[in-house]
Amino acid sequence: MNKIAIVLIAILTLTWSCEDSNIKNGDNQGAEEVTFDTAMFLNDIAKVEAEINIDMPEKATFQKAITLFKDYAIIFPKGENTADYLLRASDFSHHLGQNSKAVELLDKVIADYPNYDKLSNAMYHRADYLDFYLKDTVLAKQYYLEYIEKFPNTAFASNAQTRIDQHFMSMDELIEMFTKQQ
Repeated sequence: MNKIAIVLIAILTLTWSCEDSNIKNGDNQGAEEVTFDTAMFLNDIAKVEAEINIDMPEKATFQKAITLFKDYAIIFPKGENTADYLLRASDFSHHLGQNSKAVELLDKVIADYPNYDKLSNAMYHRADYLDFYLKDTVLAKQYYLEYIEKFPNTAFASNAQTRIDQHFMSMDELIEMFTKQQ
């Protein structure tokens, strides 16, 4: 039985190496050619955007939009709308309770599109999602500090500073602070 197994392995190895050789040499008869229809892809994005603009889209519509928007970013990384699509995909992920995915998408926006006009929004929401939804206060604090450093004169900067300050307060201190504010 061992001899049969060895012969089968040898035949399969020879067959695979011949197929690889034929493909490398340009002889790929029978191989399917993969094509991409850009117009159809952009039409799919337009359709899902129209579905999202109705009053109460279904979760499946949001999930489809997330997938299409992420695909758009892969296909057109320098596209005019790429950062916007990634930001919207993050918003939809958050809406669906997929906060880890939302943060990953925001990380991509921040890393790949440093001149994006909505970078402030992306940076603040990344810290916010980590803080409130994923309960990673250490990383949230780091991102709040980065936000304050980059955008010190925004309304969100004071919110970020408040969150940082509150992370180091005891429950009694927080209660005292909130009662003084009211």
